[in-house]
Amino acid sequence: MEKDLDKNNQRNFRALADTSSVVAHDLSAQLHVLQFCLDELSDHVDKGGLEYLKRMNDSTRFISQLVDSYRRGLKVNINDEHSFKIEEVYEGALELLKNHYFTIVERVAFSTNGQLAKYRIKNNGRRLLHVLFGLYSLFLDEVRATDPDEHYGFSFHLSCLHENSRFVRLKIETKGNSFSQSWLTERIDRVVPEKGKIRQFQGVTLIKECIVEKEDFLSFEPLADGNSIEILVPLESKGEK
Repeated sequence: MEKDLDKNNQRNFRALADTSSVVAHDLSAQLHVLQFCLDELSDHVDKGGLEYLKRMNDSTRFISQLVDSYRRGLKVNINDEHSFKIEEVYEGALELLKNHYFTIVERVAFSTNGQLAKYRIKNNGRRLLHVLFGLYSLFLDEVRATDPDEHYGFSFHLSCLHENSRFVRLKIETKGNSFSQSWLTERIDRVVPEKGKIRQFQGVTLIKECIVEKEDFLSFEPLADGNSIEILVPLESKGEK
């Protein structure tokens, strides 16, 4: 019964995602037409009109980019039933972050050490995706709140630290602002399922569950100009598919 329900939910999700993708595609096409028309009009207006057209063009370009990002987010298909490279999970989380923090993500630097493709996660892809989203989003919320001028001189660097044949540690290093352990504890405790924050709530809830299941799941260290966060991730055993 549960398997049938799960399959039905998956079919409904795919149908919704496909429909949303079509709508987003049509909207994106119309935005591109509007941008073309604005460019054509620029040859037939005065200086004041040019300034107005520029603002219109900037707005439509921004909306078009946001719609494209949303369409890419719909294609994120990470689940807990199959194995995935950690690189795939990270890229999925990053795509979802772009959907939720579009204007901030454009001005924040994201990098990895290039080792993520070497490791595959064992039946926890979706879980890790939400955990990464939850952790990154806590920092992005703070960056947005503490930088009113929107300079966003902040960066994330993700690397893999080999633990043993069963686990790998993912290390997130941030630069641009340093936060205390109490800051992280407070942010995790106060996250609630409010509008626009459901995915963050889900990720933070999973972080709490992981800490209860395994005390050394997460470590947090303040640095001079940033922080170091490590999480313990189970790997796919050799021979598993």
